[in-house]
Amino acid sequence: MIIRNEKLRYIFLKILIVIIGGIFIFRLADLQLINGEKYRKIADNNMVKEVETEAPRGMIYSSDMQILASNRIGYAVDLSYMNVEDSVLNASLLNLSDILLRHAEKTEDTLPIVIDGEENFAFSFKDADSEANWKKNHGFTTEQMGFSPRECFDFLRLEYGLATEYNIHQARQIIVFRERFRDQSFSSWDPIRVANDIKRDTVYEIDANKESLIGVAIVDEPVRSYPFGTTAAHLLGYAGKINAEEYAKESNSDKNYSLNSTIGKTGLEVAFEKDLRGESGKEMTVIDYQGRPQYDIMDTSVPAVPGNSIVTTVDLKFQQAVEKALGDQLNYLQSSGAAPKAASGAAVVIDVKTGAVLAMVSLPSYDPNLFTTTISDDVWNSLNVPSDDPLYPRPLYNNSTLTALQPGSTFKPLMAIAGLQTGTITEDSTYYCNGSDPHIPAFTCLGYHGNTGVVNALRDSCNVFFYETGYNMGIDSIVDYSQQFGLGNPTGIEIYETAGALGGRDNKTDEWSDADTLNTSIGQGGSSFTPLQMANYIATLANGGNHYQPYLVQKILNNKEKVVFDHEPKILNKVNIDPDKLDLVKLGMKKVATDGFIASDFYGFDHKNIGIGAKTGTAEYGDSSVENTSWFVGFTPYEAPEIAVSVMIIQGETSSNAAPVGREIVDAYYALKSADDSSNVTEVTP
Repeated sequence: MIIRNEKLRYIFLKILIVIIGGIFIFRLADLQLINGEKYRKIADNNMVKEVETEAPRGMIYSSDMQILASNRIGYAVDLSYMNVEDSVLNASLLNLSDILLRHAEKTEDTLPIVIDGEENFAFSFKDADSEANWKKNHGFTTEQMGFSPRECFDFLRLEYGLATEYNIHQARQIIVFRERFRDQSFSSWDPIRVANDIKRDTVYEIDANKESLIGVAIVDEPVRSYPFGTTAAHLLGYAGKINAEEYAKESNSDKNYSLNSTIGKTGLEVAFEKDLRGESGKEMTVIDYQGRPQYDIMDTSVPAVPGNSIVTTVDLKFQQAVEKALGDQLNYLQSSGAAPKAASGAAVVIDVKTGAVLAMVSLPSYDPNLFTTTISDDVWNSLNVPSDDPLYPRPLYNNSTLTALQPGSTFKPLMAIAGLQTGTITEDSTYYCNGSDPHIPAFTCLGYHGNTGVVNALRDSCNVFFYETGYNMGIDSIVDYSQQFGLGNPTGIEIYETAGALGGRDNKTDEWSDADTLNTSIGQGGSSFTPLQMANYIATLANGGNHYQPYLVQKILNNKEKVVFDHEPKILNKVNIDPDKLDLVKLGMKKVATDGFIASDFYGFDHKNIGIGAKTGTAEYGDSSVENTSWFVGFTPYEAPEIAVSVMIIQGETSSNAAPVGREIVDAYYALKSADDSSNVTEVTP
């Protein structure tokens, strides 16, 4: 519409001016009267900061829905770099350090210059290259590269403007924090996490001194918690603060890792990191001139999304029972002198019908709660034993999946199956045992068994019978059947494992000999398998040849407890085993527990209605200074097997020392099974 009347046009213009003026007046009132205080604070501080909020990690449950890993709220100390005079910053940092030391809070100290009680200076570098790189990164000239620890300390003291009023110990406290700022110069806007999970008294004192603490803020954070401590530690693993290498690897991922993030390190925590880690949130926070958060601009916040939870296959009570059985036996063997070097071992129990791991134990163990915050050097050194020797007790090492040793006579049931299936032996075949092998007399037997068939050879663990079976069958068939049963290869379980080794032509640089074949036939020589592999091999035998992939996680639940993954048993391959031939091997294994070497260990067991098939092994390590490895494997019930068990005691000396653990495990399984009420889940107290 075109207004041609000048009077009307004037009136319209005045109305438009009034409307526009009204809008400006309303906006001005909103800025000054309604939200004046809010925007005044922003203007005064002139700093709005985006703060990333860590999402709680998903829970880890046992198969009976007991919580194995969860989160709790803790308090952390963040330190933001502020552009203030050195004298002001240094005084604040010393104040903060004194508070943390007074309350015995754990902080990260990476300064490679140490000062002892007598004020002697020393470097903590591992090698000369590390020292040279550190000095280069700090701008030392060529002439200064030979500086002593004291000279380097004085160099840093001068660089950071530390007045002589500070003694050397106070100066070092300040330098530790100043070095943290230097290390994070590539991301100076992000706060530095200087202490995690601090005590409430520490929180109160920091808050009471907040006016003098420049850039210091108390923030709440989810802290990983393992309510049952050492229970199932190796399969759970642990989560801890991300390190520089991990941050560089994950910084571009869709999970928004920050320098203060928690990340899975070992076990299921790292294997399912992408599931357990949630989505970080964001908050726009106004901070004052000292870098302290004042309040959040709530309408711009993005809430954190908790991670998915996982339900394991492990029954908590059964896991605890297996740990106790193995732990008690190790303590007894050492204290009684029966096997004084028996300080470590493992035990695995598998569902023969699915491959689900019902219990997995490795000893010695550790408490994963130690790693949820900063761990002290003393504790770390006590756990992280610097040894590649599989015989050395290493608390952080999962013997169940990572320690592969010779299986000894527990390999003989596989030899029996292979011999029967290839036609090398039959039900009626016998070999004469007079204490040594007829082809290579240096290979001996522990007894004189006369004419022996496969059933009694298993019962008596006759070496000569299996020497001759292997000699006539040949190494290629032994290797073939071993591979079919999954030995000497990764099992495919979700957590870290070793493949072990399979004795055969491919694993020997020299020419293969008959002696090598005989050695392999009784589980010695170049073969070495993990307890997990051994349990799965027995499970494959017991179920008639279905070689399942072992697994630890049954379900994954999203943060609304909806199932997003449900594991389906996976058959890797099928071993062709004739039922009548399998019955012969099972009968020989049954006789091991009823009439054989470990009959006394299974005295009182219900052999008639339940029954068990078992085999023991005493494996030589190949070094006269090292005691034998003690093995037990078995399956139960006899007629319709449900579980397979393997027990390994490192330097256990004789198989009779592993058998009692097998008996305790089987008893625990049936005791818990009879007491189980699937409609009533009882809570287990940590």
